[in-house]
Amino acid sequence: MIQQIRLDAVVVMPNHVHMACALTKCSSLSRLMQSYKSFTAHRLVDLGAEAPVWQTGYHDHAARSEQEYVDCIRYLLDNPVRAELVDRAQDYPFLYAHEDWFNG
Repeated sequence: MIQQIRLDAVVVMPNHVHMACALTKCSSLSRLMQSYKSFTAHRLVDLGAEAPVWQTGYHDHAARSEQEYVDCIRYLLDNPVRAELVDRAQDYPFLYAHEDWFNG
């Protein structure tokens, strides 16, 4: 299977998802998002979620520098804290990021 992205961080909030990733072998972000939404929607409906699972469209942001990408990941990781779901991001159960993001 061809890896389409390098996933650096993701947080699943109660009403939205944030992902920080780099495209690798994908022809377009829109194709990747369509595939992601289709795959996850089918799985969630199988688990009992009501369709439609996703809204039409998505919001993307292309980081123009390494620092901007770092800032985006820090913003993403702080979402559960800002929403007052946890006191520390690393305590949120629906968050993925390498542990180095929490040690700096």
